[in-house]
Amino acid sequence: MNIIFKNSTKAFIFALLTTLSLIGNHSLYAKPIKPPDRKIFQKIDRWLDRWRKTNAGRAFNRFFFQTGLYHAFWWRRDPRVFNRVFATSELPEFKIITANLMLFPPPLADSQAEKIRLFAEVVRRYNPDLIFVQEVWDNHSIIVLADEFSDYNLTFSPASVYNRSGLVLFSRPRIISSDFIMYPVQIHHNLEELLAQKGALIVNIRNGMEVYSLINTHLYSAPLTTRYRPNPRQFKFLLDYMKSKSKFNTILAGDLNLRPEEVRKIAKTGFVIDSCQLPTAGTPKRTQKLDHILLLSQYGAELISHRVSGKIDFSDHSPVFGICNFK
Repeated sequence: MNIIFKNSTKAFIFALLTTLSLIGNHSLYAKPIKPPDRKIFQKIDRWLDRWRKTNAGRAFNRFFFQTGLYHAFWWRRDPRVFNRVFATSELPEFKIITANLMLFPPPLADSQAEKIRLFAEVVRRYNPDLIFVQEVWDNHSIIVLADEFSDYNLTFSPASVYNRSGLVLFSRPRIISSDFIMYPVQIHHNLEELLAQKGALIVNIRNGMEVYSLINTHLYSAPLTTRYRPNPRQFKFLLDYMKSKSKFNTILAGDLNLRPEEVRKIAKTGFVIDSCQLPTAGTPKRTQKLDHILLLSQYGAELISHRVSGKIDFSDHSPVFGICNFK
């Protein structure tokens, strides 16, 4: 979720999702639930922040890492790949859309089908070859999206009750492999980030005789004024991964929760960064550019991009569209 919303409200949302994981019956919920007064959760956040600074809090943090408790608790499956389309010709370029869809599971789901319908209209208007989506927390919404985009292959990392990573990727070229890496977690994470399974979906596709790497990600959400803000480190980790691990031309896209100047400062050399400078996040008015596309290629690449035009009613983010050519 973008950094416009109050962390306390988001903490409540994800705490409620965790409770639901013990129930697991979507049919019980006929109407979305409105979160209670956020002041209650602001008080809880302040209390937790004070506790984290105590000796007990620091000791718990050390125990948290040494035992791997968090990762053991959030057991995950490897991503699933569904190849349903087989391209007969090589694409000369890639058209890309990245979008944060903000699709929550029941009982917080609200007008999911309508949101997906409106997003599908944007997709059909731009006709992308690759669709990177974030915050698809609702498992049922993955099914609806898969039906809506039946002319694409797709991959995601499944989980019971709700999609903990929130990431799904659609591709017209055939998907040959998919993996998920989870960002390191500290007890200093806010509740939303502790309960979500933020990371990166790393996908290899085949276009003609060439293989390309795709990285769909959603980084930690925290305003600039927050003392603890690990998303720049997460972004640097991804860039280092792209340089050291990927053997192919690579496309990185998603909700980075970083402003353009931060992206340029960290991605200093070797990367092609989208040129869109218009704000993409905020409600009711877009106030920050947080959604980005980057390319990495040994032989150079070109990227033309812009914010999707028109009124966006399906999310608090406007999608970013790009056309990329690898040399």
